Amino acid sequence: MTIEIQNGRIVQALQRFNDPLTADQQEAVDAWNEHFSKKGKGGSMINIHELTTDHKIKLKKPMGCFDNLGEVCEIVKIDTDENVINFRFGVDGVHLGVMSGDELEKIF
Repeated sequence: MTIEIQNGRIVQALQRFNDPLTADQQEAVDAWNEHFSKKGKGGSMINIHELTTDHKIKLKKPMGCFDNLGEVCEIVKIDTDENVINFRFGVDGVHLGVMSGDELEKIF
């Protein structure tokens, strides 16, 4: 089975030779989409494995002294093995932040 995911939601799923899904497979796809549509309410989900250093992230909740809501930060490093990102923030990106991928969606 091959699937296409956009914004955390399965938008296309087909079996080998592009055959349609079985009832069991469709049930699994529907369960996935239902689970993640609830999780993603109020904003799009961020998946650390889909990020690149070309992406920017925007602060939506205060994080310690970093409370400039709406600030757009530059991603400078992504370590998917350790599930961590490094990002720059502040005027001209003078500060460096580090965050786990698990916390990323909650804060940005």
